[in-house]
Amino acid sequence: MSKFCSNCGAQMDDYAAVCGNCGSAFEEPAATPVAPVQGMPTAKKSNPFEKLPKKTIGIVGVAVAVLVVLIIVISALSGSGAEKAAAKMLKASYNEDAETLAKYAYNFGSEDLADDMDDAFDNDVVEDLEDEYGKDCKVKVKVIDSYEYDEDDSSFEDVVDSFGDFKNALKNSDKYDDVSFSKDDIKKVVVVGYKVTISGKDDSDCYFGSQVMIKIGSKWYSGSLTRSGLYEAIGSSIYDY
Repeated sequence: MSKFCSNCGAQMDDYAAVCGNCGSAFEEPAATPVAPVQGMPTAKKSNPFEKLPKKTIGIVGVAVAVLVVLIIVISALSGSGAEKAAAKMLKASYNEDAETLAKYAYNFGSEDLADDMDDAFDNDVVEDLEDEYGKDCKVKVKVIDSYEYDEDDSSFEDVVDSFGDFKNALKNSDKYDDVSFSKDDIKKVVVVGYKVTISGKDDSDCYFGSQVMIKIGSKWYSGSLTRSGLYEAIGSSIYDY
């Protein structure tokens, strides 16, 4: 098919870029857009999961969901160890559960002291609530708030120093030669605020208070419970320090 010069109208060779008659450059006509043919599929964006089997996609979805749940659970549990320990310890103290109660009194690594404190809680610390509130007495413990002392806080140092004094009292009692404790063993000190509700057939009461919880190693202990257990086990010598 021949083409003609747009300037002088002379016929040009099909492959000529310049008119041989006037020297004008040949201009290619603008391309006419082609409308898509009706019924033909249009291009679509690629889906990275399109080629994966449905079973594989389901497994990936479940794995992601499990990961999200784990993250939520870990976040919820983070920093709540002191609160949970305080709630369990308080409930045990009202429900005559001396065995559980004794677990939250630090024994300074002494098996003999642990046995003595078990006996002390069983006889003196646990209350018989049914005498005051009647049968089917129920105890509910609700943690209101908690605050962790910074290691530079004077209150943190006071707690650490008191446990050092307890250790000295144990050593001086000549009764517990297997005591093993260092002030560096205390990792965290947290104050837990709580509400205790006691209800029975005869009476009901509501108490508010706070509990100092100490983390030694991976376990939480009650500061006040440790002190009362020591007092019952070795006597008033703990107050000499």
